[in-house]
Amino acid sequence: MSDRLARWILVVLLLAGFGLRVHGLGDAGLRLDEAGQAWAATQPTLAGLVAIERTHVMAMPLDYVLTRAMATVNDNEFVLRLPSAAWATLNIAALYALTRLLTGRRTAALLAALLLTVSPLHVGYAQVLRFYASLSTFYALACLLLYRALRRPTGGRWAAFGLVTLIGAYSHPFVPTVAVNGAAYFLLAGPARRENRPALLRFIGVMLVVGVLFLPGYLTFGVQHQYDFEPFQFSGSLRTVILSGLDWTTTLGVASAGPAAAVWRWVNAARVALGWAALLRHATRAFPRIGR
Repeated sequence: MSDRLARWILVVLLLAGFGLRVHGLGDAGLRLDEAGQAWAATQPTLAGLVAIERTHVMAMPLDYVLTRAMATVNDNEFVLRLPSAAWATLNIAALYALTRLLTGRRTAALLAALLLTVSPLHVGYAQVLRFYASLSTFYALACLLLYRALRRPTGGRWAAFGLVTLIGAYSHPFVPTVAVNGAAYFLLAGPARRENRPALLRFIGVMLVVGVLFLPGYLTFGVQHQYDFEPFQFSGSLRTVILSGLDWTTTLGVASAGPAAAVWRWVNAARVALGWAALLRHATRAFPRIGR
């Protein structure tokens, strides 16, 4: 497949993905968490926004400020949720680029983009006025930039990785967990090898800078919420959370029952199994090598 054809197919997937995510975007009223974010974002002053936001669990300022900006245009549900749909569409492009980098195959990247495009779980969270879509997108972008920096460890690439990770952290504090991927990579690549040490030191340095710059935000917004919930209070069990994260079930009522949902879950189970089989078969080529 040529690059030109792959780009056109990706454009079609992005348009289809955006269409799915904006379809019915404003039909439902704001749910509890959505209403809380809308209430905070529409306060007369930024100080009022911050005061309410600090009472919310896992709430960082980027998503709230963006909601505030959208509310100046219109405060109906469609407009307020539109950034989530846009983030989720960008997530499709980011996953395509990440898969293309890791596999070196346009077909595999397009398949990954297609599966995310039609994912009921992803579409559902793209229609929520919360930070879920931006979290997923920033995490994918951070992974992409991390592996680009590992492939060609220049200062500019490491800076781009750090900047996107830091901005993403101010959308959701889970984005910096991309460091786990980097640590796993270096453990597999051999951190003691001389050729890997410069990249390892840059990776550690970038994550330390991100941590230091994120700490004030976390102390301001992340540790003073007033709501305490029991683990799995709303999800039922750890098993449900894991299966939902794998897109084998849904938590938003999207295709949660019936034959179509069963088929979708089995398709996802099969592709995960095939993915692991391919990864183990080509383990030595699964990740871009440092400096290559």
